Amino acid sequence: SHSQRLAQVAKQVNLEKNIIEINSDQPLLFCHGFWQPKIYISSAVVRALSHSELQAAILHEQYHAQVKEPARLLLIKFMSAFALIPVIAGLTKKYLSLAEIAADELATNNFTEKNHLASAMAKMLDMEEQQVVRTELAVSYFSQITEDRVSMLSGHTVRPTVRKEIASIITSLIGAWFMVFWLGANLSNQPASAQKVFTN
Repeated sequence: SHSQRLAQVAKQVNLEKNIIEINSDQPLLFCHGFWQPKIYISSAVVRALSHSELQAAILHEQYHAQVKEPARLLLIKFMSAFALIPVIAGLTKKYLSLAEIAADELATNNFTEKNHLASAMAKMLDMEEQQVVRTELAVSYFSQITEDRVSMLSGHTVRPTVRKEIASIITSLIGAWFMVFWLGANLSNQPASAQKVFTN
């Protein structure tokens, strides 16, 4: 069951059935579940955030639930196993950054109402710092800060060009595949080349 404050916000954003409140003093706020993701929030976060901040934070997580982000993150974690390939590491980092910015965009009404989300993030960070001091464990996903998110929420005038980012990602992927095939072809030709050099 929801506390009264959370119930009011959940009703406002029409997410009464998709939010689960956890009775905990830890700063928890995340989206979890593969087929029907739900938003999990601790009672500590509900108490710490104002009504508007709570609404902005929940809208942020709503985006992740709508696009089934947990399932995508499973794929990202699988891809991270190949982090030794520079392009893969860069792509996973860029994807995570773009996903957070997209969620921020929904939570701030296309970045026109940034104050509530920014102050919610600041409070969450403060709660996490205190938690780290007490238990050496930071547990929230909501307040994962990236340079792009800070720029967007601090009034930076340059908005991320998603099409440009997607084009860059596709180009990088194509380049990576060509590189793999080129290396593979060259590796298979190495014995023949070595034999030719030896014969000469």
